[in-house]
Amino acid sequence: MFSPSSDSLACKHDARSGSALLTALIFIVLLTLICISFMRLAIQERMMATRLQEGFSLLNIAEGAAEEGIHALKNDDWTGWTKLNADADAYKSRTTVDLGSGRTNTYHILVKGIDSSPTEIYAEALATVASGNVLSKMIKVEYLIGEAGDGGLITKGKMELSGGEMYFDAYDSDVGVPSSTNWLDEITVATTGNEFKMNSDVFIYGEAGTGSGRIERDKAYVYGEGDSKTSHQSDRVANDFSHDFPQVVQPSWSGATSTDLDSTSKTLTGGTYTADKINLSDGHALKIEGHVILRVQEDISISGGAVVELADGAVLEIHAGKGLNLSGQAEVNKGGDPAALKIWGSNNSNNDLTMSGQVQIAADIYAPGDKATMSGQVDLSGSLVTNEAYLSGQVKIHYDVRLGNPSGGSNGVSEWFELVESTDKISLDAYYRSSTSG
Repeated sequence: MFSPSSDSLACKHDARSGSALLTALIFIVLLTLICISFMRLAIQERMMATRLQEGFSLLNIAEGAAEEGIHALKNDDWTGWTKLNADADAYKSRTTVDLGSGRTNTYHILVKGIDSSPTEIYAEALATVASGNVLSKMIKVEYLIGEAGDGGLITKGKMELSGGEMYFDAYDSDVGVPSSTNWLDEITVATTGNEFKMNSDVFIYGEAGTGSGRIERDKAYVYGEGDSKTSHQSDRVANDFSHDFPQVVQPSWSGATSTDLDSTSKTLTGGTYTADKINLSDGHALKIEGHVILRVQEDISISGGAVVELADGAVLEIHAGKGLNLSGQAEVNKGGDPAALKIWGSNNSNNDLTMSGQVQIAADIYAPGDKATMSGQVDLSGSLVTNEAYLSGQVKIHYDVRLGNPSGGSNGVSEWFELVESTDKISLDAYYRSSTSG
C-alpha cells in the first residue's frame, strides 16, 4: 500500500495556497479597478453637477439682469446706465460679485433700440472660477412697447357704465376717422380691480374684463365681428385682466417759457411752456404748431365752443397739475390724430377728469391716479387710462389701434430665450467699446 510522503503533501499544500493567494490578488485588483472606475464616475458626475449648478446660477443672474433692463425700459429710469448711439441704446455692467470658492461674477446688460418695438434686451452673466476658466450664459428678450394708453378704456379701480346707447369700438387713424367702414372690434374696456358694472344699452365691440370677479351687467353687451350687437359673447369677457401702469414722468421744466392761457386765444409754436391754468370758452382758440410740451399747474377748463387745434404734423403734450374739465361743445383736436395730443394726469392725486355735453376730442389720455366722469354725448377718439371711471348717457369711445405697438398688443415680453450658439451671441463689452470710441 502506497503512502504519500510528507514532501509530496507539502507540495500539494503549497500549490493550493498559491492558487488561493493568486485568486485573492486578482479579486483585489478587480475590486480596486471597479472602485477606481466608480470614483472616476462619481468625480465626473460631481464635476458635471457642479458645472450644471454653475450654469443654472449664471442663468439666474442673467435673467435677473434682463429683468433689470425691462424695469428701466418700463419706467424710463436709466439711473446708473450709459446711453449709447444718440440715446438709442443703453448699457450697464456690474463686476466682481463674490460667488464664493474663489469665483467672481460679471454681468452686462444692453437695451438696444429704446424707442423701437420690439426693443431687444441682451443680458450676459460670466463667472471666472479659481482655475481661471470663464463660464457664460446669455439671455435675449424682445419687449413690445405700446403707448401708455394702449387698450381703450382701462382703469385700476372701479368702473361704472350706465348708458343710453353707449358705444365702445376701435378704428385705424391711418385709414381715417371712425366710421362704418373704419370700425374694428379691437377695443378693451376693463379694470384691473374687481368692480365693474354696466347697464342700460352699453355696447362694447371688442373685449371687456376685470382683474378678478365678474362684471355686473344688465342690457349690456360685449360682442365682435359677425355678432349681433345684442348677442353677448361671454368668451370676450375675462376675469384675469392685467395691465401695466407706469409712473408719469415729468420732463425738465428748466428754461420753460411762461405763457398766459386764461381767457385768451393764442398760438404756441414748438417749445416747452408753463401756464398757471387753461381757461378757454366761447370764441377762444388755442393753436399748436410744431412740438409743444405744456405744463399746467392748476385746472384746465375748456367749454362752450372753444377750440384746441393742431396744425399738420404738430404734437401737443399736456402735463396736468390738477383737474381737467371739458364741457359744452368744446372741440379738442377734433378729427385729428390721437397720438398727436397726449394728456398726462397724476400718479395718485385722484384729480377730477370731467367731460360733459357734446365734447369732441381726439387724444391719448393717461391719468392713472385720477377719476374720470363722462356724461352726455361726449365723443372720444383715442384712449383713456384712469384710476376710476364713471360714464353715463350717450358717450362714445373709439380706440385708435395706432396707439398700440405694431403687433397690436400692449407692453410686454414677446420673446425670452437663452442664446446657446456662439454665432447667435454678441459681445456686449465690445459693443459698448465700439459705441463709445471716437
